[in-house]
Amino acid sequence: MGSGLESSIAATAAIHAATALENYCYPIDTLGPHWFAEDIIADTSHFGNGSAVVPEKPGLGIELDWDQVEKLTV
Repeated sequence: MGSGLESSIAATAAIHAATALENYCYPIDTLGPHWFAEDIIADTSHFGNGSAVVPEKPGLGIELDWDQVEKLTV
């Protein structure tokens, strides 16, 4: 799975998809969120330095930072 410089929301979904596939043994690229100066999710700690983990909360396991969403809304 390659990165198209997607948001942290899409990159988190890619992490979920890759880990849900039983025999998926290729690396995934979740670099997109690292290129943005600001993010709209409250916690990006699941994106490590060279690795990523699946958040364990319900759904995608992320929460939006609504102050950031409002700030970045055009």
